[in-house]
Amino acid sequence: MSFQLTDHSRRSLWEQFKLVVLPMIFSVLIISALVLSVHFYRMSYAPGVNFSPLTPKSQRSFSFNVSKDHLPDLPGGTLFLKIRKEKGSFGSASYWHSGKTVFSVPLRISSCGICIRLALWDPGIYRITLSDPSGRQVFSSPLRVIAPLALYRDDLVLIFLTVFLSWGSGKLAASVLGEVKPCLTSSLQQKIRLVILAAGLMALGLIFIPYPEMKEHHFPLISSMPAGTVPDKGVVASAPESEGRSEANPLPLSPLEANGSPGYLTIRHHMDSWTEFGRTLTIFEGEVGILGSKNSFFLPPDDGRYFLSLWSIASSGRSLVDTHWALRSIPVSPPIPLALLSGLALFSLSGFLGGVLLGRSVRDKHRRL
Repeated sequence: MSFQLTDHSRRSLWEQFKLVVLPMIFSVLIISALVLSVHFYRMSYAPGVNFSPLTPKSQRSFSFNVSKDHLPDLPGGTLFLKIRKEKGSFGSASYWHSGKTVFSVPLRISSCGICIRLALWDPGIYRITLSDPSGRQVFSSPLRVIAPLALYRDDLVLIFLTVFLSWGSGKLAASVLGEVKPCLTSSLQQKIRLVILAAGLMALGLIFIPYPEMKEHHFPLISSMPAGTVPDKGVVASAPESEGRSEANPLPLSPLEANGSPGYLTIRHHMDSWTEFGRTLTIFEGEVGILGSKNSFFLPPDDGRYFLSLWSIASSGRSLVDTHWALRSIPVSPPIPLALLSGLALFSLSGFLGGVLLGRSVRDKHRRL
């Protein structure tokens, strides 16, 4: 009799916990998520002193401005911009390896100072520096780049479909097994609940494990062509995409016709991902100095072609010369995401067990009635 009372009291406590505590916990989590989303939304549009917006989104163009009053008066009026990735964001597939210099270009100091537009591929923390020709830093600032929700949309849809279909298959299995065994014991139901909770937590942990770094070193080096040759419709250089590899080689930004004069440079990339297919991303836009093979380079994160245009003043000084060329990034097969596949398998297992448990409990209630 005492055992039955104890078991009944445990069930009543569990029912009270499900009816009162769990909804309150989920409400607090939802409100906290909304507050954080509003905070990051405002930061992604609020202008800053040097960066606008203050916290830009990855794969979105933003402005980088430094007033002329805060820059030294140089004879040539040229500063060297370097962008270094210091740390990746949690849960992001890092296309650029942490610690790599992903972009370097000489900039011309215009009437407004340094006024350019940039776009960075990975969410994370970057270091933006400006140096004079002697190597002395005149500007240095960290920059946090956040991920837009569209980058995770496909992942959320995939997880939802996996759980939903596995739950449906578990419910169907429960209806078939109900003819063999009429009910499940309470102890077995508690074990299934614990297995579902453990599988869900393990799946959340596994899908956020970063992909393993590739250790292969057989990728070809930069293959630059001499000026005057136009192979493959103006492709000057080609190299494999970064894909998070520490040994990835950058591409030089030297134009097809090395005229040795500064100008206005634009770098654009036609994106081919599911969420951004057909969109042209402006990676860089601004006034640059003389582009050389050593002080101007770019580490391509994605495969495809990067189209460059340089508007410079002709030798006569009365017209503009528009030079177009392209850089090609060769696709690299990433390693098999074993952690992601394991996480999706655990999501499928938890959904299946949840469908079995829910289907059996509903069937038992109908039989009691």
